Amino acid sequence: MNKRMSLAIGIAILLSACGNTPTTPSSTNKGTDTSGSTSPVSIDVASKLNGLSLDKTQELISKTETWRKENPQASETEADAYFVSLLSATPTDSLKAQWSIGAWTGLGPYQGALCNAHPINCGKTKIYKDQAQDWANNRSGFSNGINGGKIDAARHTYWNALMTRGVNRQWAQDFSYAHEQDNPPSNSVGWNLRNMDLFNNDQGQNIGVAYPAPQYADSQVESKVRDYMVYGKLRVADGRTKTAAQGGCQNLVASNSPEAFIGWACQ
Repeated sequence: MNKRMSLAIGIAILLSACGNTPTTPSSTNKGTDTSGSTSPVSIDVASKLNGLSLDKTQELISKTETWRKENPQASETEADAYFVSLLSATPTDSLKAQWSIGAWTGLGPYQGALCNAHPINCGKTKIYKDQAQDWANNRSGFSNGINGGKIDAARHTYWNALMTRGVNRQWAQDFSYAHEQDNPPSNSVGWNLRNMDLFNNDQGQNIGVAYPAPQYADSQVESKVRDYMVYGKLRVADGRTKTAAQGGCQNLVASNSPEAFIGWACQ
């Protein structure tokens, strides 16, 4: 039995043991998901990834990319199955000990369905989430507005740029929209912040298309996100002089507007 046949049989056994994966309901999906082939898995990919450190997640993605180079004829389904086999065999790390950023919060059935359908893309997305959150909070130069302000806008813009560069724009659109679906607004401020996220997500995707990897380094993309902020190409909540309780955070303004929210969180 040759190496290729052994690989095919092994993948078939792994997939045959897995159950069907729920898909995001078409009535609420923003568009047709063309970001990769569907691969049924037997584990909750997002929850499993949420228990791994950033370094461990990067290690599994790196191993999978090496495997794909060694098996150039392998399909997306086979590559996803290989990644899932690595993920399943990896002990969950301690979040408290391993993570400096925090758990992947806000996950729900829509993001979970995409993760189960496209495990490799999901693993990359978690890495990009951590990278964008760390940069926006600690190195972007913006010091206010973790929810509704410039830190929030920078995080969403950079995250979507990274997803677009690392996977493709369709995946960035699908996953960022699923994130909003999993976190539905409960009041007018929430709806305003959702519109803010959707606008900045799209701008980040534009940056990702214009500055693809590996032609442009991540540091160049970070500089472009800063430029978008400075020149008012992103959106933030209003409320420089009013809290949400006082009527602030009800509208969106350009990111360089004097009315831009400067508090810590709109809600």
